[in-house]
Amino acid sequence: MLDRLEGRTEPPAESCARFNAGNLAHWQAGRARVCAIWSLCAVGSGENIGFGVGQTVLYEHPAGNFTTSACAG
Repeated sequence: MLDRLEGRTEPPAESCARFNAGNLAHWQAGRARVCAIWSLCAVGSGENIGFGVGQTVLYEHPAGNFTTSACAG
C-alpha cells in the first residue's frame, strides 16, 4: 500500500527462504507431503526428498513452492 502512495509501481522483490530441517519436520510444517510409501516430496516442486528420518535443506521460491535447489542470486 505504501508503494502505491509513494508512486512506486514495481512489485516487491521475491524472497528466498531456506529451511534446514529433518524431513519429518518439513512434513509437519507443510513444506513436504507423502508421495510414496515412506517417502516425502517437496510441496510445489514434487521433488522426492527421501524418508522421514532424513535431513534436507529446502528453499521456498516463489511463495508456497519448495525445492532442493538454491535460489539464484
